Order: sequence, then structure tokens, then C-alpha cells
Amino acid sequence: MKGFCVAWLGWLCVIGWEPGLHAAEPPLASLPRAQIYLITEEMPAPDCTESAATQRLRRQLAQFPALRYDIQYVSWPKALAEVARRSDALVYKIARTPSREQRYLWLFPNETSNLHLYTLADQPLRHKSLKQLQQQPGLTIACPAQSAHCEMLRLRGFTKEQIMEVRLTAQTSVERLLLAKRVQFIAVAAEDFRRRMAILQVPPQDYVTGPQVASLTDYLAGGPTLHPALRQLLTRDTVPQP
Repeated sequence: MKGFCVAWLGWLCVIGWEPGLHAAEPPLASLPRAQIYLITEEMPAPDCTESAATQRLRRQLAQFPALRYDIQYVSWPKALAEVARRSDALVYKIARTPSREQRYLWLFPNETSNLHLYTLADQPLRHKSLKQLQQQPGLTIACPAQSAHCEMLRLRGFTKEQIMEVRLTAQTSVERLLLAKRVQFIAVAAEDFRRRMAILQVPPQDYVTGPQVASLTDYLAGGPTLHPALRQLLTRDTVPQP
């Protein structure tokens, strides 16, 4: 196999992977070249060093020698739209939730992460439980639009008036709302939150971790029209390990 990093194309970076052949897998001619969509935060560094998530994905996909694929880095709404309409599209990483269960083909898990509420260290409500926060007048929790985070808040009993779904215009859009004190809490994954607060140069002592909302498992997934040959290849009995 041979990997190569292709030049930056505006908002899109594409990394290709050429396969070997394996007799037990579908014939190469029947397999479309898969387009795997990751969010822009997973883009390689300028020297093409890949993120930890991308490296885990490559290790998993190495167990499918017949697979040809490109990795494309796009916004989250763009990733979901492409997977919904294209038979050669996959999305990574997407959390498996009740509302998504029938909308995607769940190929294999990547990792499990805990979803917490986060707030500023001087927030008077910082020690409240989820149940207490649900009963708090005027409470607002921000979360990325079209995310599992917002869905989990609804499942835990928060109302639509308490949930602000934020359309991301930058990686740190949700965190900036918290820093501006326009919301009391935000719901994001721990790894993402720490990375974004570091980007904003906010020291750890300025924020605190609130109650846990859910534990979510991220997957490589396909849409409802995923090509049959890709489905056959990626749902075989051998389950890749991160």
C-alpha cells in the first residue's frame, strides 16, 4: 500500500490510499473508491502529520486490503450531507445514538467518550446535578447543531428552550459563547473541549467539568445507499481493532 498527502485544496484536504488484493474480498473492479469524511479539526498538520483519530482509522482499514479510499476533511454538516446522498461515502467519527440508529450502517466502533457539561469556574451553578439544572429557570446550554450532544441533552430531559443548537462558523464557536457568558454551560466531548480551550488560550483553572450527560461510542458509518460491495467488505466477520 502507498499513502500520499495531496496539496491543500481550499477547505478540502484529500489523502488517498491504494490497496493490495485479497482473494477473500470482493473483486477490486466491483468496489467503488470510498470517500471517507472527517471533520476539519482532524486535518493533518502542514507537514502532513495525521491526527491520532486518522491514524486509528488507517490501522482499522488496513485489515481490508482491497479497499481504495480518499479521506476528505469537511465541516460536520457537509459530512452528514455527503453520506446521506452518496453510495461511496462514509463518515468518521459519528456517535451512535437512538435517533441515528436506523439512518446509518454502523460498520465498526472507534472509541467511547464521555459527554460532560462544562462551565466557567465562577459560574454559581457549577456544582449542580443534571436534575437540578433541568429545574433551573433561565438555564441555557449550548451544543453544536446536528450533534449527538444536543440529542443527548433532549433525552436527559432538557427542554428546547434550555438547549441552544449552535451552527458552527469556527471550531471554537460553542466555547466562545461560554467565555462571553451568553450561556451557562456547553455540552461537548472532553477531548474536543480541552483542545479548543487551548486554542483560545484559556487556562484549565478558568473552567470546570460539570455532570456527565452520556457515554457515546463513535463509529465508521455509511449511509442508507452505501454501495453493496463496500457494505459486504466492511461488514465481514473480522472486526478491525483501533
